[in-house]
Amino acid sequence: SETYADADIATAVDAASRLIDDHCHRRFYDDADTAQVRYYSPWSPSLVVIDDVITVAELATDPGGDGTFENVWTVNTDYLAQPINRELIDATNFEPWRTIARHPSGRYQFTTAYPRSVRLTGKFGWPVPPSRVVQATTIMAGRLLKRGRETPYGVVGMGLDGSSVRIPKVDADVQALLVKLVRGQGFR
Repeated sequence: SETYADADIATAVDAASRLIDDHCHRRFYDDADTAQVRYYSPWSPSLVVIDDVITVAELATDPGGDGTFENVWTVNTDYLAQPINRELIDATNFEPWRTIARHPSGRYQFTTAYPRSVRLTGKFGWPVPPSRVVQATTIMAGRLLKRGRETPYGVVGMGLDGSSVRIPKVDADVQALLVKLVRGQGFR
């Protein structure tokens, strides 16, 4: 049933979700567009780091740097999306692919001579947020809701010595829940 606080709760949950996305340098929801196009610059002739992708419709490369993506790669023949075996844990709540590796016997290799030489078409994001993200969002939303209603200046009470007790800037539980989901600085 609806309460007077529903709008505040929805705002806190949305704000907490975006804070966690920003903190982790990724988003934990999927795009509605199943054929979104994104461009990448390879790290090496055999590896390109990509945004989280659920499905790959097409991988094409521009070896000449002229804006024409004439090499269309075939999955498992020319490239391997990684992590491999991503669905073994849970077929509905799997991790998205994060890298594309050249198959050792593939026809093509990535060119590092030109930026934006890889074009990836697919559905980006996560199919379902991991339980760690859901729990961290719940904690953060509760903190934001409490802070907005009861502690607008971050003070939650007074200590025995009369000093103010403040809400810490970083919640240790949220940080522990998310530590393995933060993309490294080089993967942004």
